[in-house]
Amino acid sequence: MMSLFRFFDKNGNGLVSFDEFIKTVRGKMNQPRRNLVVKAFRTLDAAGDNSGSLTVEDIQPFFNAGQDPRVKEGTKTEAEVLKEFIAGFEGKGGNFDGTVTLEEWIDYYEDISSSIDEDDLFGTMFESSWSRLKTKDKQGNVMPAINYVSEGDMNMLEDILVKNIYQKSQGVNVERALRNAFKQFDADGSGEVEFREFRLAMERFGLTMASPDSRSKGGVPYEVLRGLFERYNKDQSESLSYQEFSDGLFKKEQEITLHEDAGENEQGGQNPWLPSLAHQVSMDPHYQRPRSAQPAVRIRSIANRAPNSLGPPGNWA
Repeated sequence: MMSLFRFFDKNGNGLVSFDEFIKTVRGKMNQPRRNLVVKAFRTLDAAGDNSGSLTVEDIQPFFNAGQDPRVKEGTKTEAEVLKEFIAGFEGKGGNFDGTVTLEEWIDYYEDISSSIDEDDLFGTMFESSWSRLKTKDKQGNVMPAINYVSEGDMNMLEDILVKNIYQKSQGVNVERALRNAFKQFDADGSGEVEFREFRLAMERFGLTMASPDSRSKGGVPYEVLRGLFERYNKDQSESLSYQEFSDGLFKKEQEITLHEDAGENEQGGQNPWLPSLAHQVSMDPHYQRPRSAQPAVRIRSIANRAPNSLGPPGNWA
């Protein structure tokens, strides 16, 4: 019993607080949250001296304390919230050296994350806190460094993509279908898929992409596509390996297939994804194809249509 108590009592003060209990039960941040947190740290570090750690001077110009609910309610000032924010890193396992390492940064946000159930709420709050943090794209355009994309939007895009890949891979086994799909993404045959290739392949699979600076409402928003790419990009490099691609896109489907007893096996010639992918994806009406449309014809017509003619953002396929 004492061992269990000590496991929950993270700070060793002889008491188990609500936050300690929640953090222990829920564990570490999931990958989407962690990606946001790590990206903010690396962008702040790059804006400073690239030392691998952050100082107060690195953090202060970019932290938007005005978005804190307590500031909005009038119970705290921006200066108080900023002071509390920076002190929090050293007070939660830090070594009191006046700098914040990536490990301390992640540990701090794991405490915050443990009391927030919804990914979308965490992402929105995090984006608001770091709204002053900017970066530049390859063309030199200034853009927000932290741009949260809802899990629902990414899941919807993923569902459409998986369905379209499935339609092109009937009658083949999982391994061949995965490799064929990867070849469609890996345009230069390098064995890695860069974001540019990822974007172009989406269009080959029947999805129209909106440009990063587009104000039209047609096509898949750039931020959603980028978010899905970063979800798969576990090592946060600039490209996807085959392993990252296959794990990210089809791991869930393969697990479902393994636990279902449906249809013929691979030797029988039926696509093993059929039980989990053949059903109609449940979507908002804006995302659904008309029942009368033939999928192959529909894909071609959308791929050739001007982005601004697609209507609401939901009309991606």
